[in-house]
Amino acid sequence: MKKVIKTSLLVLGMSLAVAALVTRWPEIKPALLGANPTLLWAAAVGLLAYQITNAGVWSLVLSAMGQPTPFLKTSRIWLQSEALRWLPGGIWGYGSRVVNAAELGIGKVKASASLVVELSLTILAWSIAALALFATPLLGMALDAIGGFFGNKTLFPILAIGFSTIILVLGCAFALRKKIISKLKDFQDANPFQTLRPKEGLKALAAYSALCLANGVLFSLVANAVPGVELPIIAAIGIGGAAWLVGFFAIGVPGGIGVREAALAAMLAAYGSLDAGIAIAVIWRALQIAVELLSLFLASSTSFLERSPKKPHRVFRAFNLL
Repeated sequence: MKKVIKTSLLVLGMSLAVAALVTRWPEIKPALLGANPTLLWAAAVGLLAYQITNAGVWSLVLSAMGQPTPFLKTSRIWLQSEALRWLPGGIWGYGSRVVNAAELGIGKVKASASLVVELSLTILAWSIAALALFATPLLGMALDAIGGFFGNKTLFPILAIGFSTIILVLGCAFALRKKIISKLKDFQDANPFQTLRPKEGLKALAAYSALCLANGVLFSLVANAVPGVELPIIAAIGIGGAAWLVGFFAIGVPGGIGVREAALAAMLAAYGSLDAGIAIAVIWRALQIAVELLSLFLASSTSFLERSPKKPHRVFRAFNLL
């Protein structure tokens, strides 16, 4: 019965992903006609490798928590579980992963804790990627727009209140530091994070950061495949990171769909026409959904992902040796 429910939810989740792809076809088709197919194919192949590798990095997170797991099997469970994020609410992917972690010999408490660590590292990695915007004109344009919207007289007190609040919070934390440390020690004795290995956690962060940079490079291929936009790689990395964060914090929107594309198009307009920016954002989402469907198919083919060759592929062997 559990298998039937799991399969039904998986099919429903991916059906919603397919529906999102189909509904965007009228917008995708004209943009594809003038796009460079070679760059798009290169981006698609790169995204497939990115998707599978990104899924497997969860094994590094679990290893950091004292629960080493096989890279490929971990990747399979991640991919199958994440397909459920398209369901309304957006939490089904996480819940499914907690349940399916039993296949890796991981208990629900430890699996839940690993998701907190993974999510924290992922947000930090994308934030690092978004910092690339400091090397582009976009930051100055954004500050000018904010200043123009609030007005110089209004912006100053807002910033003053913000900084004062931060100083006040830090001051209270310093004053109560002994009580806070005492409570943390009590919590540590019973919490699932006590086995967390900082060195292993840094390796996972490095892996996520490298993947965010790779994602930005792939995004630049798509952006430069569409006429009307000339996007440097550094800007692509920053725009991709900022858009991911915007989509992630769009609560209740499955996969950040729509919100993330709007952010991408708005930032891309600084490097070309708005119409081209919209086309790039739509094609980028379409490629991601198509690759997600393909990676899910591969993940569901147990004979493909869980075979045990004498010498595993170099990429996965390298991750297991970290």
